[in-house]
Amino acid sequence: MNIIVLGCNGPYPAPGGACSGYLLESGGRFLLLDAGSGVAGRLFQQTTLDRLDGLILSHLHWDHCSDALALSNAIQFELKNGTLDAPLPLLMPDSPQPIADILLSDANYSPQLFDSRCEQRIGGWLVTCTPVKHPVPAYAVRVRHESEPLCSIVYTGDSNVHPPLAMFSKGADLLIADSSFLSSEWSDEAPHMSASHAAELALSANVGKLMLTHFRPEANVKALEEEAMNIFDRIVCARQGLRVTVAAATTARE
Repeated sequence: MNIIVLGCNGPYPAPGGACSGYLLESGGRFLLLDAGSGVAGRLFQQTTLDRLDGLILSHLHWDHCSDALALSNAIQFELKNGTLDAPLPLLMPDSPQPIADILLSDANYSPQLFDSRCEQRIGGWLVTCTPVKHPVPAYAVRVRHESEPLCSIVYTGDSNVHPPLAMFSKGADLLIADSSFLSSEWSDEAPHMSASHAAELALSANVGKLMLTHFRPEANVKALEEEAMNIFDRIVCARQGLRVTVAAATTARE
């Protein structure tokens, strides 16, 4: 499985950058995790809509969902010219309003609400989810593809420290974790984790690799990486255009 970082800023993009967007690829098929500002154009640099199986929106803050509206326009044109024969599957929460109602009523999408009780399918992708700690309803997702059933990635979306995430992330080959703050900037009331919290999550879940992400444009990413590396050393920092190949572990991790 491959993952391509289309954008990793929040809550707004850096100059020339983009907010949250992560493109998964397996066997020539794609799945998009989040579609923040600037993501749609970068998506079309990587693939076409007829190879995109669906879109997952972890939550409905603008830096994670605004380009779902732009994608709707593109889908509409592709449906009209016959390149697509059905609306694009969309997995999302049911609030807040009005964006939830807009997307749920958009004829260019085939929407489905998160269900933490069961595994959900989008094309060949198998998705489980769990609620996380954020000011609006938000979900972490664990994704695998039926062609690589032993390989999984977990994406926290936006979350502050949330103990159930450790069990949910257990043994993932890649953990993409909200790492917006240094420890000195973090508080219990914050909407995001610190880099050290992301590293502690990776360590307790025994994941293969940790990707730090959701960086403010002014963030000192090197400092965030150094803080996390004191706890967990298999780290990569998200950056626009980064491509990571993820494979299932063949032996138990020490």
